[in-house]
Amino acid sequence: MRSVCGWVWALSVGLVLVATGEAGNNGEPQVLRGHKAIVYAVAYHPDGERIASADRNGFIRIWDAQKLTPLIELDAHKGMINALAFSPDGTRLYSVGRDGTLRIWDTANLRAKPKVVPAHQTEIHSLAVSPNGQTLATGDFDGLVKLWNAQTGAELASIQAHASTVNGLAFFPDNTTLLSGGQDKFARIWNSNTRKKLAELGGHTSDVTSVAVSKSGKYIATGCIDRRIRIWKFPIGPEDEPMVLRGHKEDVCCVAFSPDGKKLASASDDRTVRIWDFEAAEEIEAFTGHGGQVWSVAWRPDGKAVVSGAGDALVRIWSVK
Repeated sequence: MRSVCGWVWALSVGLVLVATGEAGNNGEPQVLRGHKAIVYAVAYHPDGERIASADRNGFIRIWDAQKLTPLIELDAHKGMINALAFSPDGTRLYSVGRDGTLRIWDTANLRAKPKVVPAHQTEIHSLAVSPNGQTLATGDFDGLVKLWNAQTGAELASIQAHASTVNGLAFFPDNTTLLSGGQDKFARIWNSNTRKKLAELGGHTSDVTSVAVSKSGKYIATGCIDRRIRIWKFPIGPEDEPMVLRGHKEDVCCVAFSPDGKKLASASDDRTVRIWDFEAAEEIEAFTGHGGQVWSVAWRPDGKAVVSGAGDALVRIWSVK
């Protein structure tokens, strides 16, 4: 099960569907319509010209981010898709979900069948790609993290990282250090080569729903059901306490650092997307408009916009100041 906290034409095995895109005016978001279920995951392609979104029914849609039109629809998984990500070079798209599989798609030929890896015995909740594009990490319902060769899908190692669901994963810039966040109220830092725990981040009063690492590796963010976002400086000393960002009225479902590492985006059950100057502990913008909880948020590579997916089955693109 999913944890608390998340057109012109489209091709799907010969099926033609109608979808629409709406251009935003006067600061309003651009809206992408076509999904028929909760949108749990969104991602920008590294070129910034395409967006991938995935829903509860197991469909992935690829959108033209400029024209706001769908490029292709994929009947991708048996059941909900919890996470997706592009490879850093944009040649692959990775998706994971309730069916316990990791699927690797060739972005140059998305109509071709993906490589299907029977990755976990239980539902996969989280996914991360190393900055060099060589390693994948996946996390499941039982607290297990697995590491994979990102090109071949071969399993490299496994870590029993949490006592229950792994809700978030993120690599550090060194491609080896891995951050995980779990339903057991902890975030942990691992050496993925030795599988040794390097640090444990406590203080959360409920499930850790999302984690992020800044591009520089100097900052860590965690989102939590307790409505708070916590920011740590890395490396973390034994007496170091996190900075706490308050503003969301309900569970924080997703956190993401901007490409330049100066801002943080967050998404919440309160139906908002918020942008933060996290070093100053100040909220810069709060975007409203979704008709359901916002499960995911991702930055455009130029840092001038974020895309969000929500319980209203809509994908929205928000311009950031």
